[in-house]
Amino acid sequence: MYQRWLITPIIVAIGLVAGGYLSAHRGLAVADSANDELHSLNPIAVSTVIAEKADFPIRRRSIGVMESPAVVIIRSRIDSQILEQHVKDGQIVRTGDLLFSLDDREVKAALARAEATLEKDLANKARADLDLNRMKQLLERNAAAKQQLDQATADAKAAAATVASDRAQVDTEKLRLSYTEIRAPISGRIGSVRVTPGNLVSANDMSGTGLVTITQVRPIRVSFTVPEKDLALVRNAYWRKLRRPGPPSGCCSLSPVSSLHRVP
Repeated sequence: MYQRWLITPIIVAIGLVAGGYLSAHRGLAVADSANDELHSLNPIAVSTVIAEKADFPIRRRSIGVMESPAVVIIRSRIDSQILEQHVKDGQIVRTGDLLFSLDDREVKAALARAEATLEKDLANKARADLDLNRMKQLLERNAAAKQQLDQATADAKAAAATVASDRAQVDTEKLRLSYTEIRAPISGRIGSVRVTPGNLVSANDMSGTGLVTITQVRPIRVSFTVPEKDLALVRNAYWRKLRRPGPPSGCCSLSPVSSLHRVP
């Protein structure tokens, strides 16, 4: 009985030693395999550069509001009908671009009538000038009365005034004819077109909508706020961007209020 219990611990001890040896041997084999894989990888390329001194941008973030310096509501300056629409919603236009074409037949007829009246009064003025010259010659020969000369002079002046009035009327009709082409007064972005071809427009329509709205987008203003401690930094950066030495001394007080900046 004593020998059996003695032999059993000896066998267990031999088994534990053999298991530890096998585990250690297996761990060494795995480590050797990992080292072989690392040695088989390609070497990592490392590049070098020369250190340089340069300006580092200092950024300050703030919430701002973009504001257009000009917003124009387009309205018709005469009573007419829209024949053509030359722009669409959101389009960028330049100063002088054609936006709408109005019916110009009535205005052209009025212009032709004014030009005909001018031609008639020019002929009357020419006749009045001839009569005046004739009266002057007759008066020099004592063949006409001074009263007749005065009448001829008044007729010539009246004819000249009538011609001047006719020319002004012609210029007015030409101006009204130019109003039949509605063009962009400023450059910017077109808003929503509210009136389409076929609609009647009136010169007395002073509603807030108009035909369309043009909003200037270049340049545009950006209004934002900065802390007082950063205000001087922002202003100096702005003047450096303009390639100026800086604002005149005492012209700008430091305060944490809104700052206005123009974006080209």
